[in-house]
This record gives sequence, C-alpha cells and structure tokens, in this order.
Amino acid sequence: METNPTEKKLLPVNGSNRYGLSIAADSVYTISPKMVLNLRGNFHQLTDEYAADTALIGKDGIANLFPTNFWPSLYTFDQYYYPAFDMVQGSTRTRCAFTPRR
Repeated sequence: METNPTEKKLLPVNGSNRYGLSIAADSVYTISPKMVLNLRGNFHQLTDEYAADTALIGKDGIANLFPTNFWPSLYTFDQYYYPAFDMVQGSTRTRCAFTPRR
C-alpha cells in the first residue's frame, strides 16, 4: 500500500492483494520390468486484485456520484472504489484517478 508522505489532499493511491499457491505431486510405481505407473497432479491458485482502502467509496458513494444507475453492472464484487477517468487529446491519454483525502 502506498502512503502519502506529504499529506496532500489529492494523491493517486494504489495497492494490491496478491497471493499465489502451487502444489504438485508425482508418484512413480514400477509394476513390472516392462510397465511403469506414473501419477501426476497439481493445483494452482492465484489472487491478483486491486486493493486500496483509502480509495474505497462504498455503494452509496458511487450512487451519489452517478444517480442515473448505469454503474451496477460494472462492479463484479462488493468493493466500490472512486472512479478513474481517462482524458484523451489526440494520441495522448491521461488518467485521473484521485482519491479525496479526509
């Protein structure tokens, strides 16, 4: 999680929740001089998601920003963050994703 060393009111913040787990097993059994049994198995789990507590706005906060109700289909889980806006001028794109500080 990033911190705000200057305590300015507008500072883009980022954070992430990452976790990885991999398990593998391999077992070889010789049945006869001409036959071998080889069993393999594996499991992989990966979490890679955005997480910044200071950028949480909540469902009510999003509803206050966008009262037209177009946004519910954009969220796939119950963490509502301040939105980011992309400003495009020609071939230049600038992302504005500032989190208001309390």
